[in-house]
Amino acid sequence: MKKILAWDDRPEDYFLAIKKHFAAANISMEITEKAEDFRAKLRSDHWDFVITDIVDENRGEEVFTGKELAREAAATHPVFVLTDLLETERIEELELPRSVVVKTKRTPPAFTAREITQDLRRRGLLPFADRVFIIRGNSEGAGDLSLQLRTFLLNDCRLRADFVSGGDDLEDGDLARVRSTMNSSAAIIAICTKEDVSLSGQGRPDELTLLQIGMGAGVPNGLERMIVLQEWSDDDDSKCALLPKNLVNVKRLHFKTAITDVKTELIEALNALHFEVLQPNE
Repeated sequence: MKKILAWDDRPEDYFLAIKKHFAAANISMEITEKAEDFRAKLRSDHWDFVITDIVDENRGEEVFTGKELAREAAATHPVFVLTDLLETERIEELELPRSVVVKTKRTPPAFTAREITQDLRRRGLLPFADRVFIIRGNSEGAGDLSLQLRTFLLNDCRLRADFVSGGDDLEDGDLARVRSTMNSSAAIIAICTKEDVSLSGQGRPDELTLLQIGMGAGVPNGLERMIVLQEWSDDDDSKCALLPKNLVNVKRLHFKTAITDVKTELIEALNALHFEVLQPNE
């Protein structure tokens, strides 16, 4: 579950209502009413993004406590500011960091919550919690393993798996769809087999697979979301799907013949990404 830290000195006016709509999207929102409490919680816990009001109404209409809190939080978090200030000039006078997104409190809370979640999904910061993107090559073995993986994710993990099949090439529209789907997926799983041999003949994944791995690494938090299922043999390099050295830090699971070889390890890797998948015996 994603977590929001919020500040508003009078949350009953708007923030409590928007909190209910975030809860419906499986997003937890903790509201603080004092600036010192906000700062303490921001330092002491993990938050996916931050929302603040601007005016500290308990101290006066011209006391912009939320401005300072938004500036501080923007150094480390995505920040949204909700305000009653409608004049563009007044908002510009606040001199907020360019990364801060300003929205009005004059729209219904449900609409504002939906706008924020859609904005975060576009930026790859709020992927769908039940969606996995699969990267696979064009070999027959990769196709079989992709089917095994999709069946396992659906039946054992109750997760939806997406992939884009474009033959040896992907058109511009396919590339845009790959990036968009990766952005909205909570995990990116690449299947690399010994059959995926590039033109160099070094047993590396084919160009299509490497292209998509590179795209996955380039989306926000892509490397953290990526898992590579790598065909492997401890005794025979010819049975290994080698990877470029610059992918050494990507999470890898070695299998010999089938996805079920690493079923337990794959579930553990998914749970590390907050999927909460149960092991078969649980």
